[in-house]
Amino acid sequence: MTSRSKKEIFLKYIELKEHIHQKIRDFVNANNLNSKSIGIHIRATDNQPLQPLSKLVTHLKNNYDSSYTILIATDNFEVEKFFKMEFEKVIVYEKFLPKVNLGGVHHYAKLNKDWSNAELVLEQSIIDMWLLSKCEYLYYLGNSSFSIISSYLHDNKEKQFNWNNI
Repeated sequence: MTSRSKKEIFLKYIELKEHIHQKIRDFVNANNLNSKSIGIHIRATDNQPLQPLSKLVTHLKNNYDSSYTILIATDNFEVEKFFKMEFEKVIVYEKFLPKVNLGGVHHYAKLNKDWSNAELVLEQSIIDMWLLSKCEYLYYLGNSSFSIISSYLHDNKEKQFNWNNI
């Protein structure tokens, strides 16, 4: 099965609401994600990377110049802060990012009985997933279904990498 057919199958069952599409378009346009951009998914709760962040940072510095914008999609403020110290142009989609002790961010509402934020966490996660796919280059985690979906949505197989394997 090719990436294109996986994307088509996925999109057959998942349809975003127009207001979500608009948020994605607005962020992409405001940050020019279509060119000279690198989307990176870093999970720091469950399904963590198999490689240290330092290896990814070295790879990025060796392969891209400082003109690239880096979009970080993560479940951890410390990861955001780390990348902002390492690179000049780092952006994130601002979101409600609760501290979780067990499982991923998507487990937060159930574990804490915080149903008021459950839909918000889901919406923002979906937006992150699509934003990653809009970047020129995508560094996804092959051990995370979240990342794999972003790779299905990304249009260029040659410009996406499972960073567990770099």
